[in-house]
Amino acid sequence: MSGYPEGFRSKILSEGMAGFFNTVRKRQASGVQLNRPSQVIRNQRRRTNSINWFKKGQSVYDSVFFVPTTPHSALAKMLQEHEQANNQGRASRIKIVEKAGISMKNMLAPNNPWGVTRCKDPKCFPCSSSTGPMKISCRTPGIVYNIICTVCEKEGIASIYIGQSGKNAFARGGDHVDYFLAGNSSHCMVIHHRVHHPDLPRDTSHYRMIPVRSFKAPVDRQICEALDIYNCKVDILMNSGSEWNAGRLPRASVARPDRR
Repeated sequence: MSGYPEGFRSKILSEGMAGFFNTVRKRQASGVQLNRPSQVIRNQRRRTNSINWFKKGQSVYDSVFFVPTTPHSALAKMLQEHEQANNQGRASRIKIVEKAGISMKNMLAPNNPWGVTRCKDPKCFPCSSSTGPMKISCRTPGIVYNIICTVCEKEGIASIYIGQSGKNAFARGGDHVDYFLAGNSSHCMVIHHRVHHPDLPRDTSHYRMIPVRSFKAPVDRQICEALDIYNCKVDILMNSGSEWNAGRLPRASVARPDRR
């Protein structure tokens, strides 16, 4: 500022200092610090890095897409090739990242070394009906489960119902028992019993419930049920036709028009 007149320089400095002291008074009155603490700055940088970690350096990616783990990263490599082939000089790119699989530590050292134990509640349908080892506790929510007809099983016929619920196996099994004993005409066990075992009394001992898997996300649970129904190869599938249609996964396809 040496090229400006002395009066102009004095005015600039005095107004700048007045503005600074005015800001200090406002911050002190509101209880807000004038300068951010170093810990706040570090936390903000940490949050920014956790969100934009794929944009570091000379990265050309604007977003990231996570895919499930597959042997030899087959799915991730295929999507990366398609993403690169369809780039067509666009400035925005999508980074394909494969999710981490199950570590050897989790495979060899489970969280519960004592395994899953059965509850002693006689009203628990899965614990009282099945005799084999249980992989999932009856109190674990968000399950995919199977209901098997033991009468058909003794005759060498595989009859199974595949279901999913946000409830745990104890609560969902209680719902099935109530519907079955009440004779709900649309219930899977009632329909199967009426069609295939009309001479037998309606008794829950003719069926057993097995929790198969548990999920935290409802979408993952519904996809697992849909795939199990689609890939199920049994003699009698007790799921209704509406459940088949609801369980089918949408398949998207894109056709390039003929430009001749």
